Order: sequence, then structure tokens, then C-alpha cells
Amino acid sequence: MFMGIIKNTGRIRCLRSRIAVGAGLTALLCSCVCSYAAEPAEYKDIPEDWSRESIIRAIDAGIITGDTDGYIKPDSTVTRAELSAMLVRLFGVSGSGAAEFSDVSAEDWYYSYVCAAAENGFMTGSGGMFRPNDAVTRQEAVTAAARAFFIPPSQGTLSGFADAGTAADWARGYFAALIERGAVTGSGDMLYPEEPITKKEAAAVMLRCSELPDLPVRESDGSVWSPVY
Repeated sequence: MFMGIIKNTGRIRCLRSRIAVGAGLTALLCSCVCSYAAEPAEYKDIPEDWSRESIIRAIDAGIITGDTDGYIKPDSTVTRAELSAMLVRLFGVSGSGAAEFSDVSAEDWYYSYVCAAAENGFMTGSGGMFRPNDAVTRQEAVTAAARAFFIPPSQGTLSGFADAGTAADWARGYFAALIERGAVTGSGDMLYPEEPITKKEAAAVMLRCSELPDLPVRESDGSVWSPVY
């Protein structure tokens, strides 16, 4: 269990639904009913483990969707294209539709998501490629979440984790930052930074980050506001 249990604080912020009030303030409206006991009837494989609540909340918020057969597949690994879609759905942002990646074309289902994720700084490619079908590692997911929520890397150490040395230099500060804030807990004394992240783990990270206090709010038009509770 990589991300641990998410507690319901009653403050889930569905960032896709907002109205502007006053002089530049933003009121966040929860477009989904904040009742997490009910299982979405259309899905057949809602887990019964630690991730159940976060999966239901992620479905309600529109962050994740199932397939046409009614399966969420919470234990499936997340591809880079799928992670870009999850982040873009969460924030409701858009892009210009001009992705500069040789392995992403306008015919791909994830094209607009990749464009938006790249333009908003959530994810980057390398060597002119995005690698949309590659599995997302835990360190990539943590880094993308931190960037999306404007959480700067921390100078803290990862000395409590036996495999901290396997984390990439670019990911260590983001791991430290999310661990310090309780958004990532690891599994015992392990982070498994190079292992693929599952759908339920990715959803857990996003929801935990969305409930952190005093973070800026990214609007769909690109503007940024301080959160209003």
C-alpha cells in the first residue's frame, strides 16, 4: 500500500467547478455531492481496500473514468497519457492544441490532454517525445502532482526510506515535499520510486494534494488564485 488511507476531511475541493466572487476571489463549488458511502452503480470493481473512498471521490469528481464494460481497473498501471488526462480533468485547464511531441498526433484520444498538461507545466517530454503509452513511475507521478499544485521541492531528506537513493535527482525534492505534507506516505520504509504507479495510487495522491491548505488555485483560464474555504 503505497499512499495509505485518505481521510475524509469534508473539504474535498472539486477544482473543475468554480465561480468568481468579489474582487478576484474564487469560491470553489463542489460539483459532486460530498457523500462517499455510496458506490457508483455503473462500476463493477470498486475496491474494498484502503483506496475505496479515494476511488469513489475521484469518480465523482470526474478525475478517473471506467471502460465501456463498467470496470475502473484500480490496480492497473497508469500511462503517461492517462496521467495527463487525470490532471487536466482535475483542474479543467486547456491547451492551444499544438503539442510539439513527435509521438503524439491530433488523432490520438489523449492529444488535447497531453497538450494541456505540457502547456500548464504538469508534465514534460524528453528528446521531442512524450512517451504517452509508457507506464508512469511513482516518482514521475509525484513530480507531476507537485508541479500541478504549485508545491515546490523541499530540501528535506528521505533518510527514513531505504530505497531513497534510487529516486532520480529531479524527483527527490518533490518526494520530500509531498511526504512532509502527508500526501505521500510510502510503504513501510520504501518509496519504490521507479515502480509504476496504479490508478488508485495516483488518484490518492491527487486527492490528498487537493486538500492541502494554503495552496494556490489554478483556474481553467490560466490565472492563479489563493484558495478560499
